[in-house]
Parts: sequence; structure tokens; C-alpha cells
Amino acid sequence: MLDQLRQPLEEGDLWISRARHRCRFPCRVLLVAATNPCPCGWYGDITESCRCGEAQRRRHWGRLSGPLLDRIDLQVVMRRAEASELGGAYREGRSAGGEGSAPVAERVAQARRRMVERNPDGLPNGQLDGQGLAEVVTPEPDALDLWERALRQRRLSARGAERVLRVARTISDLADQARVTRKAIAEALGYRSFDRVD
Repeated sequence: MLDQLRQPLEEGDLWISRARHRCRFPCRVLLVAATNPCPCGWYGDITESCRCGEAQRRRHWGRLSGPLLDRIDLQVVMRRAEASELGGAYREGRSAGGEGSAPVAERVAQARRRMVERNPDGLPNGQLDGQGLAEVVTPEPDALDLWERALRQRRLSARGAERVLRVARTISDLADQARVTRKAIAEALGYRSFDRVD
């Protein structure tokens, strides 16, 4: 069932076929998903022990296919916030959430303006085809070295490797950098948490 999301995520189109008719519905999917690390939910936690066996964890993760994960740009492992972290923030008179929405929204708006001015047809980075992406990525040499090393070590698919460049280009846009930096590549690679699930 989940694998049926692959085409809409990749192409921005949903095709419905019934009898002799086939209809195309344009769509731009914003997928936000969450899953537990294992059936009991405690795998990797520093305070609680996981009660699942290796086979159970593999079955749990087997429901998410590699091709589907390839199409998810940002994959982040979240850890449970400790009470002392939350309490400490509020004792200091600040939100535990970090930076406020207004400065982030302004940074995003500026990055979008840069994309519209630079990218072919004014498309955002996420909608560029392979050739369009190649024209705008312009990585620094050490950034390209890191990306190539990650391809070999993490055995990223071609689609996953392209997704890393797309995200790194956006990270650099948010930082107002004309070229994709090594730091942006490293951050983008950090968002590929599930390429290899142990």
C-alpha cells in the first residue's frame, strides 16, 4: 500500500486506471510520516530497553521499501526530550523549540526568491529535473569529494544521491551561499537516516 505513493512523490501526478479509462490528476505531495524504531518503540532509547528481537525489527522496517525511502528527502531520527531539557528551557524564559517562526519564514522567503531568479523556469529546487539540478548545484570541490565518498560508503542509489544534492542546494540557499558547501552536503547526508537501517 505505501509503495503506491512512489509515483505521486516522484512525478507529481496520480494516475487512476479503471476499465478502459485512465485519468491523470496533478498533485504535489507533502508527505510527513512517522514510525517507531521497532514494534515496542524503545530501540535506541538510552533509558529503556528494547524488547524486540532482530527479526522483529527487520520485519518492522521491511514494510518501508528502499524505493519509497529514496523518495523521502528529509529523514530524521528523533529522540525523546528529557524533562531536564524542557524544564531548563522554560526556567530560562525561552521556548524549548529554539528559533522563532518569523526569522525562519523570512529566511525561507529569501531562499525562494533566489531559486526563482536562478533556476530554470523559476522552479524550486525540489521540482527541477536532473539537468536543471546539475546546472544549479555548483558544489565546491571538497563538497563534491564528500558527496562521492558518501555514495561509495553508504551505497546510495542514484535517486538517493540526487536527493542529497537537492537538499544540499536548498540548505546553501537558506544560508545565502552561491555554491553548495561541504557543510551543506554533510547536513543533507545527515537527513538520510534510513538509507541503511541496521
